[in-house]
Amino acid sequence: MGIIKHIADDVLVMEDGKMIEYGNTYSLFTTPKTDVTKRLIESHFGKILDESSWGDNLLATP
Repeated sequence: MGIIKHIADDVLVMEDGKMIEYGNTYSLFTTPKTDVTKRLIESHFGKILDESSWGDNLLATP
């Protein structure tokens, strides 16, 4: 997830082979629209990112 945050322009979240959410990486990581995406982001970063934490080096899982 940390690498995706730094290199991808857009992100597609899938679950069980179904598209759950698609969007601009910044928007998806800071304002996820689905519970699946929220859980995915929180499971890696420990929180939903915001403008102040977007530039942090969050490559490692907490």
